[in-house]
Amino acid sequence: MNIKLFAQCTLALLTASFLGYAFSYIGVAGTVIDSFWKLVAFDLGASMIFAFAWPHVRGVRKGDALATDLSMGNLRMPGLNVMVGTFGIGNAFAAANGRIGQKIRIHLADGRRGEAKIVEYAGTFSPARVQILEMEKPAPQHIVENGERLL
Repeated sequence: MNIKLFAQCTLALLTASFLGYAFSYIGVAGTVIDSFWKLVAFDLGASMIFAFAWPHVRGVRKGDALATDLSMGNLRMPGLNVMVGTFGIGNAFAAANGRIGQKIRIHLADGRRGEAKIVEYAGTFSPARVQILEMEKPAPQHIVENGERLL
């Protein structure tokens, strides 16, 4: 669920219900409190449905952050090999639009490109999750970013 979207939708529907209540005849017969709380309950319910449904309606769009199961690097010392991971954190970006089960092109945070399958849509605090299918090989360590060789 997207909290920001939930809050925006709640405020918009709350405003509409206040205006609807102001211009209607509901509550004239002495049931003001009851009808007001019914409108507020409707607003909260509709906002929650919209906030939960929005990721499925929207899918994954080009430029969205994605979480992969890749580690971002290794710490290697004599007798120690530790993988430094960013599991659950957006360490890739979508290069195409897609839905669950579809293959999309992605750009990893380290500059490599690949192809991945969408496994899960974005949640409240986490980006969409993908499973990497294909990925470019990393550039050799002896090549500098501008393409010159280190000797």
